[in-house]
Amino acid sequence: MHSARSAGAATRGRRDPEPGVTAGDRVTASTTIEILYFDGCPNHERLVDRLPAWLEAHGIAANIELRRIPDEESAVAERFLGSPTVRVNGRDIEPGAAAREDYGLKCRIYRSETGVTGMPPDALILGALSGERPDPPGSPAG
Repeated sequence: MHSARSAGAATRGRRDPEPGVTAGDRVTASTTIEILYFDGCPNHERLVDRLPAWLEAHGIAANIELRRIPDEESAVAERFLGSPTVRVNGRDIEPGAAAREDYGLKCRIYRSETGVTGMPPDALILGALSGERPDPPGSPAG
């Protein structure tokens, strides 16, 4: 099941993004943010509720698509690493995700500056939208 929400209204009353943040300048209304989820993990609901306001606050216009993953077979076919999986224009926001193969119906865990969380850190989303992929917290710089 696909449903789309537009955050296109984010350009009205646009305020400048934080200093040094250029995502709003690079992201257009043709940008698609997919949120892949499965029934049973509540973390995607918090993200869906929060994401439109977050995009607007950063001056970003993008289409949001929700994609429910119904079963294990679909999880493998969709390369679903857990709920929520967030992709910008088809690419997972987490650096290194393309090399992973631990697909399945599970809640996804993200590393952040404060530890682990069931929600992707803002820096991952912003990095994906701006085309920059920061190293995840705890990874060696390189």
